[in-house]
Amino acid sequence: MVTSPMEYWQRDLSRLTKDANVKATAQCIAPANATERVCFDRIGVPVLQFAIFGGLSCVVEKKNDCSECLVKASGLQATFLLYNNDYSAGAAEAWERDVFIRNVHSFNKALGNGYHDELVPDINQQYNGDLITKVQAIKTRLEKEGGYVQLKADYLAERSIPDNISEEASENTFVAVLSYILMFFYVGSAIGHLPSAVHSKFSLGFAGILVVVSALGSSFGLLSYLDQKLTMISLEVVPFLILAIGVDNMFLISRAERVVPPQIKDPKERIAFAMREIGPSIFVAAFCEALAFFIGQRTDIPALQSFCLVAGVAVVTDFIFQITIFLPALYYDRLRIDSNRYDICCCCVAAKRKPVREDFIRKHFNTFYVPWVFKRSTKVLALIATAALITIGGFSTVKLLRGLNQNVTLVNGSDIYDYFETLYKYGDAGPPGYVVFNNVDYQNQVNLQ
Repeated sequence: MVTSPMEYWQRDLSRLTKDANVKATAQCIAPANATERVCFDRIGVPVLQFAIFGGLSCVVEKKNDCSECLVKASGLQATFLLYNNDYSAGAAEAWERDVFIRNVHSFNKALGNGYHDELVPDINQQYNGDLITKVQAIKTRLEKEGGYVQLKADYLAERSIPDNISEEASENTFVAVLSYILMFFYVGSAIGHLPSAVHSKFSLGFAGILVVVSALGSSFGLLSYLDQKLTMISLEVVPFLILAIGVDNMFLISRAERVVPPQIKDPKERIAFAMREIGPSIFVAAFCEALAFFIGQRTDIPALQSFCLVAGVAVVTDFIFQITIFLPALYYDRLRIDSNRYDICCCCVAAKRKPVREDFIRKHFNTFYVPWVFKRSTKVLALIATAALITIGGFSTVKLLRGLNQNVTLVNGSDIYDYFETLYKYGDAGPPGYVVFNNVDYQNQVNLQ
C-alpha cells in the first residue's frame, strides 16, 4: 500500500498526464460531468490533502471559507506500507536498506544538494548510477526551461530507529571511553602528590576506575541475566552517573586515610581509622541514592523504570566494590609508599626517600580562596546572586515546554533527525499511526458493524 499525491489519479500515470489542471483536482471538488468519486485512492480510501502535502497554502489568498483554493505546497510526503511479519520482515528490511534508502540518497546526489547523499558501493551500484543519470537529465532540462526548484528528500524507514541507535551507541562509546581515561589521569594526579614518583597514585586511580567499570558491568550483566530490558537512556547516562559517584567516594576515602595521624603507621589501622570516620557517610549516601532510584522505578514510564533500576543496582554494586576492591588497593598502595617504591612500576625502589610535598591546590585554597569567601562583601554578593538566581529560575519555569521532542534522543544531523526536523517544519500531519485488530473474522457481518 502506498499513499502519495499520485493517489489523486489512482496511481495511473496516464490519468495524471491527461489532467488539464492538477491544482483543481487537488481541491477535491467534482466537476459537473463527473462519473466517479474524486479524491479517493485505488482501494477507496479518501486522499487526505494535509497528510501528503507540506507547507500548504493557496495560490491566491482566500476571501472566505468558501472561496476557491488552488493548492500551493512546498513539500510532499509518500508512505510505503510493507508486510511486517516473521516471514517477510527480513525481505522488508533488505528492501528498505538496498532499495528505498539508496534511492533517496541517489535522488539527493543527482540534485547535487549535498544532503544525505552517501552511497556505499554494493551490487546495486549500477542501478543507482542509472537512476542518478536520469534524474540529472531531468534537472538539466528544467534548468534550461527555467522551472527548476531546488529540492531535497528526507526519509523514515522502519529500520531507521535501530540504525540510529547503532550510530548513537558507536558515538557515545568513544565519549564514554574518553571520559574514563581523562578521569583516570585526574584521579591519579589529584589524590596523589605530583610530580613525586613515589607519592603519585596513578595505580590507585586505575584501581578506582576499574571499580566503576566492574560495577557497571555487574549491574548490566545481572539485569540482563534477569531478562530486564535495557534502554538507551540507561546505557548512555548510567556510566557517567556511576563514574561521578565512584570518583567522589575515592576522593573521600583517600582524603580520610591521608589525614589519619602520622603516628599510626600500620596501613591496616590507618584504613580502619579512615573508614571509621568516612564509612558511615559513604554507606548512608549509597543507601539513600539506591533507595531513591528504586522508588523511582515504581513509575509507569518504561524508559524511566529501566533507568532507575539500572542506576540503583549500579550504585549498590559500586559501593560493594568500593569496600571490597578499592580498600585493599589503598592498603597495598600504602605498603608501596612505605617501602619507597615507584608508582606504576612498583618493582623498582627509589634510591632516596623524599618528603611529601604540600598539596598545591589545598595550599592556594587556604591562602587565597578561604579568606576571600569569609569577607563581608563576598557574603553580601553571594546572597544577592542566590536571590537573583532563585527569582530568575522561578519566573523562567513558565517557559518550560511540556512533552518530549523525540529529536533530543537522536543523533544530530542523522537522516532520521533531519526527517523529523523537516516534518515539523512542513508537515501538517505527524507520522502515520495505525489501529491493528488481531483475530478478527471479517466475513462475519457482526464484526464489521
